[in-house]
Amino acid sequence: MRRERKFSFFSFLLTIITIGLLIIVIGGSIYLYMHMTENGINIKESVDDVKVSIKKAVEIVTNPNTSAPNISLSADDIQSIEIKQVRKEETGANYYFYNQLTDNGKMIYNMIEKNLDNMKTGSYTINFGTKFNDILQTEKGKADLKVDFQAAWDALALDNPMVFFIDVTKLYLTIESTTLGSKTVCNAYIGPEQGVSYLINGVKTEHIDEYEKKLEAIKNNVVAKVEGSDYDKLKQIHDVLVEQLEYDQTLSRNHTHDIYGALVEKCVVCEGYAKAYKYLLDGVGIPCVLVSGKGTNSKGETEEHIWNYVFLGKRWYAVDVTWDDPIITGGILTNSMKYKYFLRGSDSFNRNHIANNYLSNNSFKFVYPSLSVDDYN
Repeated sequence: MRRERKFSFFSFLLTIITIGLLIIVIGGSIYLYMHMTENGINIKESVDDVKVSIKKAVEIVTNPNTSAPNISLSADDIQSIEIKQVRKEETGANYYFYNQLTDNGKMIYNMIEKNLDNMKTGSYTINFGTKFNDILQTEKGKADLKVDFQAAWDALALDNPMVFFIDVTKLYLTIESTTLGSKTVCNAYIGPEQGVSYLINGVKTEHIDEYEKKLEAIKNNVVAKVEGSDYDKLKQIHDVLVEQLEYDQTLSRNHTHDIYGALVEKCVVCEGYAKAYKYLLDGVGIPCVLVSGKGTNSKGETEEHIWNYVFLGKRWYAVDVTWDDPIITGGILTNSMKYKYFLRGSDSFNRNHIANNYLSNNSFKFVYPSLSVDDYN
């Protein structure tokens, strides 16, 4: 005898809910596809982002003790995250120039700094995707972003002397626009032009790690030997550079502007002296910044020049290691020469040093620390 199946309200309700969810999912998928197609969004990238979000959500739900920062992300996932670092320095010396950038400039600075190891290839491209799309839609957007790019590089080069292997003149900001219907989407990336390496002449990728180890070893050796007060350390490191370095009169050496030329090859121009002084002072924790401008020498000749400001006793003082190491023919370097530009205040130092707030002929204005009026006593 055939049994009659009893009507189950719960089963009926579950069926209705299931059908409703399917309709929502299918309808939502169709809408999402049409929206992404209309706005030129890359479907694969968007789906990958959804997968990452779902992965996070599942981990948090299944393990309530898991916090978001502990979730493991792939390198590609991390690359897509907008970095907003907060620099906490008592004097702001280590990231002194970073702190002056616009938000876009800071984003560019952070991405370059984050990818320095990748950039050792000389061909790595940093892809910002559509992060700058909003500003690039404005009338002056491209010009403003180029200013931010140059300012970001200037700030990074001044804040971090270890960026010695990249020739920024070979590094390009590229902006591409794609128009789909009435929508225009702008992508930006930084990389080489036409496959030309942006490493400085004479540097090969396989040598950079070796160069960095040599520099770290030299710095550690100097740091281990200096002692006493901050004044003593400033003077001892100043003396190491004056005694060991020579001014490059040929101006043609590959490393004449950087710390490798100063600390390993020991022959550089003023930029190499100043960067080496900052690099070593960073090692002993004494705030120091690079200052670019013009100097008028003893012959009355004005030339492009770079020196340092250092922080001592709650004040900033100027130090020009290069001019404390003058080229002497048939004579002896006296103490009056050796310390002529050591820990000077603005009254004496600015007589023949004029700081330039606009670096690389860029329209972005940097601000330097205010010098003590008087020399250090």
